[in-house]
Amino acid sequence: MKRFFSIIPVLFLLFLFGCTGPGTSIDKGVDKDTSYFNPKYHNPIAIFPTFQYLGEKEVNLSESRAVRYFYVWKDQRTNKFIMITILKPKGDAFPRDYKWVNKSDAIFSRGNIAAYNSLHPRPTSIINEFDGPLPDCVIVASEFYFHEYEVMYKALIVPDKMCAEVAEPVVEELNRVANMQ
Repeated sequence: MKRFFSIIPVLFLLFLFGCTGPGTSIDKGVDKDTSYFNPKYHNPIAIFPTFQYLGEKEVNLSESRAVRYFYVWKDQRTNKFIMITILKPKGDAFPRDYKWVNKSDAIFSRGNIAAYNSLHPRPTSIINEFDGPLPDCVIVASEFYFHEYEVMYKALIVPDKMCAEVAEPVVEELNRVANMQ
């Protein structure tokens, strides 16, 4: 019996070290079980459960100063997409004075949120790889987050059946379907 009680502290220490192991890192990317996206330097983003994760793609262009990671989800019923783009610097850090949000081409902008009537060719090609071509008219609501070691854009891409370019409802929906926690 005395031998049994001498094993208990050892078992307790093993349990304690097992619970504090390396599995607690925030830099996990996509958690398919909980529909969360976990960037390294920003808060997690909850993805609305009707969106199915399609995959990720890394783009490392030699002339670029950043490596881009694209994460894509799609709501099959509405043909809407969520795309989270992470940029990581190839050098030490990103400059703070860089113009990260293109407000001149936006059909709507407020702070770090902007909406556009088209999607840049690189993210469009990523979506085409996962799902096929986007419709001719879309509204893209995008929100930007800066950290010197990680820049993040989250975007909601919505088909614009009437080509009306009404951005406000898409901007409002962005934080409902991809909500930073």
